[in-house]
Amino acid sequence: MKTIDYACAATDRRAVEWAVERLDADEVETVTESGWASTYRLTGSDGTGYLKVVPPVQRASIRHMLAVAEAFPAHVPTVIAARADEGWLLTADHGGEPPDFDESDDDLLAVLRRYATIEAQSAGSPRLLAALERIDTTLVLDELLDFLSPASARPDTDAAGAGARVQADYFIGAADARRYASLLQARAGLLRAHLAGCADLPPTLSHGDLHRWNVAIRPDGDVVLFDWDEAAVGPAGLSLHGLFMGCASATLVLDRIARAQAPADSPDARALMAYVETLAEHGYATTERLLALLPGALCAGQIRFISRFGRYPGENDRADAGDTLRAKLSDLLDLCDWLASRDDRTAIASADDYEQRQEWPRAYRLVQDRLARAPEDLVLLNRFAALAYRLGDAATANEAYQASIDIDPDQPDALTGLARARLAHADVAGCAALVGRALASDPANAAALALRTRLDSMARARDIAATPAGLPRWAISEAEHAAGRLEPDTLALLAELFRTYGVVQIDNVFPPDRIARLQHAFAQTQSEYFEDIDHQGVLQVGDKRFMLTMALDEEFGTPDLVASDLLMPLMRTVLGKECILSAYTAVISLPGSQDQNIHKDHSELFEEDGWLLEHPAFAAQIIIPLLQLDATTGTTRMFKQSQRVPLRLASGLPHQDPEVPLGSCVLLDYSVAHLGIGNRSEHVRPILNLIYSRPWFRDCRNYHLQPPLRFAPGYLDDAPDAVHKLVAWWDLERQAAAQAAALEQPAGEAS
Repeated sequence: MKTIDYACAATDRRAVEWAVERLDADEVETVTESGWASTYRLTGSDGTGYLKVVPPVQRASIRHMLAVAEAFPAHVPTVIAARADEGWLLTADHGGEPPDFDESDDDLLAVLRRYATIEAQSAGSPRLLAALERIDTTLVLDELLDFLSPASARPDTDAAGAGARVQADYFIGAADARRYASLLQARAGLLRAHLAGCADLPPTLSHGDLHRWNVAIRPDGDVVLFDWDEAAVGPAGLSLHGLFMGCASATLVLDRIARAQAPADSPDARALMAYVETLAEHGYATTERLLALLPGALCAGQIRFISRFGRYPGENDRADAGDTLRAKLSDLLDLCDWLASRDDRTAIASADDYEQRQEWPRAYRLVQDRLARAPEDLVLLNRFAALAYRLGDAATANEAYQASIDIDPDQPDALTGLARARLAHADVAGCAALVGRALASDPANAAALALRTRLDSMARARDIAATPAGLPRWAISEAEHAAGRLEPDTLALLAELFRTYGVVQIDNVFPPDRIARLQHAFAQTQSEYFEDIDHQGVLQVGDKRFMLTMALDEEFGTPDLVASDLLMPLMRTVLGKECILSAYTAVISLPGSQDQNIHKDHSELFEEDGWLLEHPAFAAQIIIPLLQLDATTGTTRMFKQSQRVPLRLASGLPHQDPEVPLGSCVLLDYSVAHLGIGNRSEHVRPILNLIYSRPWFRDCRNYHLQPPLRFAPGYLDDAPDAVHKLVAWWDLERQAAAQAAALEQPAGEAS
């Protein structure tokens, strides 16, 4: 009696045993496991087969797949056995290999011609079409908007069975779901007009999930298509979006083909024309009709594909499903933007709507498109320049404003815009000259007057920073706070001050209520360190002063704190675009603590002459006080520009003792000498230290008693992408260390 390793999910054990018996298999291998289905490869004396197990909500798909397999036995895997009531389907190995769409377009052409042939033949098969669900393309947009609406309930993993539904926020969060719903609702008229008419194409078979991994090429060059779980009836073209990375780019190509503008050597044009010509050759519809109506069908298919995620039955691959939904929804908005761009008034109205919603990149692209058609339109030029500046592209803004001024040299708004772009490049003299020209043209111009005031304020900040006792300091404006982003000239100034002095105080970063919540949470969770005793797993960094590693959790690991939209652009500017959060600590100074000794937080990277000090910053810390820093509570004494001198010389430099109010922070180069002033108050004084670095840097000096990062249970699983990119390195290094330890473990020793 043979022994089989049933390498399968416990819920699938009965299905695998059933398949093993029918194939006389002696080996079972898991191919895929997801919320939609699980697939197993079985090998035995009767050959190789594939078992698909679908959840209750998908069981009707087994009957659909059986109907398709019966209609097209030469191009669909052979069915060995099926249990539709259980959701089990066992098919023979199709004998093909995945297509190679990257090296040449031959495989894509073959797939599209075969699929078009199947669709054309299906249109004349009423028996097949009667066995499948029929798609009403006039309703798909309403179904999508319903899917994007707020959920009324959440199924758990066990309860998500037949009939259970989830909403889009289950995958992409409530904020993203609301955003896409609002944007698409505002463009519903465009989409409905685009969808109209595709239902006039003859009903035929639609695969529903056609992509490169659901097709194969056999050795004889023939094509086999599998995984027909989403098979349904509708117009041709519904499933093309999966082969063209969405519906937007394919729609543009079809439109250019219809207008005889598609480049002859375009791979997408050749592929789409092969599909259209095959349908036409088999009498499905004329080429002209297909070119006119296929774009609407493409869109309808993608919309339906998105909405079908509402039937998702569980937690498996939920994050990947969310990524897929975001990509498809974004592509749908790209299509809307193209539809809007075909009419001047609609394009500008859509750009206006995007600006009101602060969807700057989409507004920028629409204005850019209109500008390409009217390159000397001053209104468009200036608007394009303003949007480029808002997106942080001061170079493009500079070029566009200059082009506008070349046409009309006396525009005060364009002169002011160009001045602002120059200031973002730290061209103070150029900015001042342009502001002067703008005010000469219009002495009451509000934008020019405001920029002159801002220029004067920045000049004062530079002057104060240059004095021996002056600390580089700048406040984030309320407008920047409301927008959630720094103005490019603010970013340029902060980066300049940091690179020059190694330290800069940034005021008005965090709202008072946010700091209050952090104060409360810190007192609740870290009070054990409020006593002057020996503490395990923390580093004593001076008299009555302890450094502990903070756990990234729902209070201290939130994006607004560790991946702040206001601060991360600055960190990436001074530490590179791939910078990481390399450590996250708190330093507690107890009442009565003494001054620290002057020190640098890390030794120099290089000792060789010429490299000792003249290198860009490799790490920097953001100091966030949870109690105001002043002469009583004890601030951090800075020795600005000490990143350019050895520690032995730093104490001879003038020092600065910043008073840092709550909501402000201090950005400090890791090579700047400093010391903590003693706490002369009656209160424990904690500060948070968020240390960011270039991705290759590891602190080899300060973390021998404790790790640089800690994660609360489940933190990484739910962390948004912006946070995950900053901290995932530590999880990978912990895993690597655990694997190395396991490999070094002596044989027979218990783990």
